[in-house]
Amino acid sequence: MKRLAAFAEWAQPFVPEAEGVLNYTIASRSQIPEALTLLQKLIGYHAQSVMAGTAPPSLKRVAAPFVEPVKTVPVLTTVFAIKSIKWTVDGNARITQRFKDVQMPPAFAKAALDNNVAVRLDDPRCKDRNSVGGNPEPLHAFDLNQAMSDKSAGPRLVEPIRASTPQFVETIGPPKRVSMS
Repeated sequence: MKRLAAFAEWAQPFVPEAEGVLNYTIASRSQIPEALTLLQKLIGYHAQSVMAGTAPPSLKRVAAPFVEPVKTVPVLTTVFAIKSIKWTVDGNARITQRFKDVQMPPAFAKAALDNNVAVRLDDPRCKDRNSVGGNPEPLHAFDLNQAMSDKSAGPRLVEPIRASTPQFVETIGPPKRVSMS
């Protein structure tokens, strides 16, 4: 430490950074002996406690530093949406408009293909790729989450159509009977 202080004092006029090293050596000369004295006392107290049986022979190890887990990139499947689609993944709501390429998890891609709201990229309907602009309406988009939960619940009963052809059309004035054919 004395040699480092002497060298820093000699280099100080030529190298401005040497002043910091000199200040470090001056502070270390007074603080290191005091720290060593304190450590000696603490080690002695611990040794006495171990010999008396009031302390374990080794102290607790410091906990390992936190290592952030590696984030995995999710596997995504690309399909071509022929209808507006919405789905939720990890709490994030996603929506896409029709006639666009969509990347989604494989389970959602399979549900979209099974429900005929998307096709594979080699399908001839993909020629309409990117032909529609604007934003999709969430209210009218096909909900993949609901479709997946409905399939897991079993077959769904469908209400029968009560009147397939309306007999009257309301207009201004009295109703008129029309034929739908």
